[in-house]
Formats: sequence, structure tokens, C-alpha cells
Amino acid sequence: MNTFYFLGAHSAISGHGYAHTLTKFGQSVELTDEQAANHAFHGATLVPASEFEAVGFTAEELEMNSDLLAHDDTADEEFVEKRATAFAAANAYRAAVSLPRSDIKE
Repeated sequence: MNTFYFLGAHSAISGHGYAHTLTKFGQSVELTDEQAANHAFHGATLVPASEFEAVGFTAEELEMNSDLLAHDDTADEEFVEKRATAFAAANAYRAAVSLPRSDIKE
């Protein structure tokens, strides 16, 4: 299992033997690489922990801005810039896991 961070507003993800309700921007979730790739491919806004942590969010920023639906009105410019960097990392992760794989038979 690896740690991934959720960048969406509200989502539920599940599979064989697990279910997670994701309700906060920056909420961590433990998934296998395969589970995370599957959910990212299908639209979940996930980013690997190393990339999320590299952005440099503070615990205070995440606490103040955990509700994605509200923080557009309340977040300062520094947080908005960090958020854009995190979303770019999530989009790159989704693109990487969405590439054709050789183990998929047509």
C-alpha cells in the first residue's frame, strides 16, 4: 500500500475489500498502485504522496482550506498557487496511468 492524496471535493472510491469516503482537499488514503491508477483513470483526483508533499502545504493551510468548495473564496494567493501545482501533478499522474499498457489485450 502507498499513500496518495485526494484533491477533490467529495468522492467515494471502493474495490474488492476496501472503501474510502474522501471529503477533504489533501486527505490521505492508502491504496495499492493498481487501485490508485484505476481510480485516477476513472476520474478521481489523486496524487502520489511524494509529489503532494513536495508542493509544501502546511498543516495549517490544509486545515483552513480542506473544503474545496469553499476555499476559492477564502484561500490566500500562496495556497492557490500551491493548489495549482498539486492539480498539475495529479493531471500528470492521471495521464501517466492512462497510457496504453502492454499487458492489456485488445
